[in-house]
Amino acid sequence: MTDARPVGAVTLGLISDTHLPLRLPALPATLPELFADVQLILHAGDVGELRVLDELGALGPVIAVHGNDDTPEAQRELPERALIHAGGHRVLLWHSHHAHRADELEFRKDDSWKPKLDRLAAHARSAGADVVVFGHTHIPLVTLHQGVWLINPGALAAGNSFTVQTVRSVARALLAPGRPPQVVHLDITAPGRALDVTPDGEAGFLAGARPYWRSIFPPELRSVAAGLLDAMQAHQPVLEPGFLRAAQRVWNGSQPHLTWEDVHREWASDPFVPAALLAEIGPRP
Repeated sequence: MTDARPVGAVTLGLISDTHLPLRLPALPATLPELFADVQLILHAGDVGELRVLDELGALGPVIAVHGNDDTPEAQRELPERALIHAGGHRVLLWHSHHAHRADELEFRKDDSWKPKLDRLAAHARSAGADVVVFGHTHIPLVTLHQGVWLINPGALAAGNSFTVQTVRSVARALLAPGRPPQVVHLDITAPGRALDVTPDGEAGFLAGARPYWRSIFPPELRSVAAGLLDAMQAHQPVLEPGFLRAAQRVWNGSQPHLTWEDVHREWASDPFVPAALLAEIGPRP
């Protein structure tokens, strides 16, 4: 960031995918330092409980949208998109998910980046925006694509129950009339260290994700995830609470990976998991 602020410049704090408190117990203590002196905070969805916005509001004005994996309250009270004029730029704030899960799953079958970037740029142009601030991928990004600046601040929490966010980041963006955005991505665990988020368009989406999130299971046990997923889908209301209790220990950093034994132990101690179901699942799928 330059020290000499252009006339009409606005400094934004960008954040996304907090998923609080399901996958993140609290906003990081470093956030006030990272967002010091920002004039506006944009949250790009998957907020979690709406109290996240109250806490961010103590640092500056906040505009937020909801994501596909948000709480019912956030989906009810927050818009899907917001259009903002700041620093001489029109900014589209959008989580970037598909409205229908079937469409989302179909879109994910293509691992290449280009269709994803094309879609973001097309939605920006339809709104007359030259900047998109988005979330959803849990991958920090800044790139100029088809005349539109695409900015993802990264994520603070895991994207789903079976992953861990290994790099948790936010971003600061300086927007000024007639100038391209100046964006710095910041690791919340090392506030003074800027992240290099230069995209590799040839690597593919999953390869691009590798530095930022991973499976919650150790490599030798990742095949176990399929059995776990099958069991939880068949008996989700009963089994999910125990799984989430076990997963929290990885998400909060108290253990590096999740094992089947960790999950089974939680289920065995849960009075709402019937003994017959526990026996059916067994000690290892």
